[in-house]
Amino acid sequence: SYSSPGSVLPSLSLQREKIDRWNRYWTAEKKQTFLQLLDEESIKAGFRGGSFSEFRALMERNFTTMDTITFARLQSLFFVDNISVSGGLTTIVSTLKVDDAGKETVMESFGDSEGVLVIDRKSVLSKLVDNLGSDFNLIANVSLLLILGVLILAFGRFELGFITFVPILVSWVWTLGIMGMAGIKFNIFNIIISSFITGLGIDYSIYIMQGLVQGFETGDRNLLSYKTCILISVMISISGTGVMILARHPALRSIALISIIGLLSVVLISYTFEPVLFNWLVTKRGRQRLLPVTLADVVMTVFTLMLSLAGAILLNAVFLLILLLPVGSRSKKLLVHRSLSFLCRIPVWSMWHVRKRIINDTGEDFSRPAVIVCNHQSHLDLPLLLMQHPKIIVLTNRWVWNNPVYALVIRYLDYYPVSQGYESIIARLKERVADGYSVLIFPEGSRSPDARIRRFHKGAFLLAGRLNLDMLPLMVHGTGDCMTKGENHIRKGTVTLKFNPRIRPGDPAYGADYHQRTRNMLTFYRSEYEKLRAELETPRYFRNRLIRNFIYKGPVLEWYCRIKMLLERDYSLINSYVPREADITDLGCGYGFADYMLSFVSEKRKITGIDYDEEKIRLAGRCISMNDRLSFICADVTTYPFGNSDVFILGDVLHYLTEADREKVLCRCIRNLNPGGVIIIRDADSDLRRRHLFTRYTEFFSTRMGYNKTEGKGLFFFSGASLRALAEKSGMELEIPDSGRITSNRYYLIRHKK
Repeated sequence: SYSSPGSVLPSLSLQREKIDRWNRYWTAEKKQTFLQLLDEESIKAGFRGGSFSEFRALMERNFTTMDTITFARLQSLFFVDNISVSGGLTTIVSTLKVDDAGKETVMESFGDSEGVLVIDRKSVLSKLVDNLGSDFNLIANVSLLLILGVLILAFGRFELGFITFVPILVSWVWTLGIMGMAGIKFNIFNIIISSFITGLGIDYSIYIMQGLVQGFETGDRNLLSYKTCILISVMISISGTGVMILARHPALRSIALISIIGLLSVVLISYTFEPVLFNWLVTKRGRQRLLPVTLADVVMTVFTLMLSLAGAILLNAVFLLILLLPVGSRSKKLLVHRSLSFLCRIPVWSMWHVRKRIINDTGEDFSRPAVIVCNHQSHLDLPLLLMQHPKIIVLTNRWVWNNPVYALVIRYLDYYPVSQGYESIIARLKERVADGYSVLIFPEGSRSPDARIRRFHKGAFLLAGRLNLDMLPLMVHGTGDCMTKGENHIRKGTVTLKFNPRIRPGDPAYGADYHQRTRNMLTFYRSEYEKLRAELETPRYFRNRLIRNFIYKGPVLEWYCRIKMLLERDYSLINSYVPREADITDLGCGYGFADYMLSFVSEKRKITGIDYDEEKIRLAGRCISMNDRLSFICADVTTYPFGNSDVFILGDVLHYLTEADREKVLCRCIRNLNPGGVIIIRDADSDLRRRHLFTRYTEFFSTRMGYNKTEGKGLFFFSGASLRALAEKSGMELEIPDSGRITSNRYYLIRHKK
């Protein structure tokens, strides 16, 4: 079909042409004959005379071209969208309707005509829909990224924000997939309703994560109530929008389908994925992890494992190439040993978040063969030891001997399994020792689950006697903290390898036979390891462990812990004044930061924390590192009957007490202080106004924001002079150590007079 303004609004020239044709045809004689014949035939047909007078007037009319007013009126009534005049350009739109088979023919016919533009309306509409879809996809992707960013900021951890975001992302993918399978296409109504569903999905994911965080933080079981409320909300939403599925209009039905699909998807994933992923961070096999997993742990573990796997594949390839070399078997084995030692360096040094330290005061260079004995804490031990020298043979377990990745290489390198017994491998080891190779054995047999040195087996010491070799005691520290037995991820930390002096064969200091040597070496290792722990396990070493106890409990608490650790330099000064074996009472312990740090540094400390803030005490008692040497009590220090202690700690607590209460608490501490004990006070001195101005401001805002509670009593900063007078009055000695200005506060030590 064809439709054009020209059918009703012909051009001026065409009008004149038609008028001329009319006048040429209807001459005066022809008009007269025609009208006379019309009158006669109409009367015969039964019409009255003059019935066709209007037609007669039309025939006798003198036609002229259409005037401008009439043209404009017709245009506005019928062709307002077909004719456009602007900027000296006039466009006239004519509509042709053809089937798909004839579309190309029409476009080719008019395509070369000057001043004619052929527009396929269907193609334009399709292009418009495509552009709308592209814009919607861009907006959706940007919105999802913004949602992820907001969730990360809200929860304070990328891990929590990402886990909360997973149901939103997966449900969106599911919805698109189901829409594609069902043939449902996006329109303006679907776009609006999908935004509504995304908003509900965000709410549901946040509620689930909030319940998980609260359960981990305080032990409250609020997750079930959150799930119940979400389920009710979903049922109401589906009943409100899903009922439109009964409508006949396809747009309304698509809205209902998207509502049902989107809401059910986000609820299903929120109920399942979120708890599974969150629980994986903090638990394993139904039990709490030693420390929660972080994204950095996962990334570094995957990176290290990929390097290790690539190294194993490369080692097998190098091994096959070395076998083809025209050299002797001893040279080939040495080349493979060197390749293995070099490739062990790559994953070890790639762990940039693990600090490596090697203590070799003896100058050991492995120039003489020896039986190397070492404690065993982690999978990290073996590559750390093998990278020290290429001429090392390891006695392995059965599963290592049968490992499909590197079994071929280690068998070639004479890594024998100890399950075969030492008697069967001594003869073969003698040949390797003669070539200058040392033998590495872990006398514990397997990895220690808690980094403590377990009972030694006798095989290593029997072997040293049969081979008449020195024993080279090596000691690893920190590998168990970086990769604990039972955990599959690598944490941030410090790893130390210490070389101890060699023990000559037959040295009577370690016993006459391998039985005595086993016992004596175990005693030696445990003693030296405790010395190494005392040297290395400083507050700085345990910084990461303390912070991990307060992650996934909200951004405020985690960053408060980090800031406190920074201001207090990991509580190193307090630790230096506390004996390694002591009963400690922390008055005003807060969240227990200092108490946990003191317990990490020494396992012989028994610590009691007291604070009147119930929420802080509850959070302190819910940490992963909570143990039977720590106890937290919610009580008022001015009335609670605490007992005798070797150490009393009053950190930022005295300025919350009135002068009378402050003196009462300090006098009780002095009376209950065991001989040789110390009272450690950390607080602001009102005599030093300028130095403690920052403390005054921070306390002012923290108390008014409700972070620290004063119970309406206000703040009472004390004078250092009054504290000295109280100490002298009680027969004690006041010491003001040089804290190095690690904070704006001052430290005070009250001791018994010498």
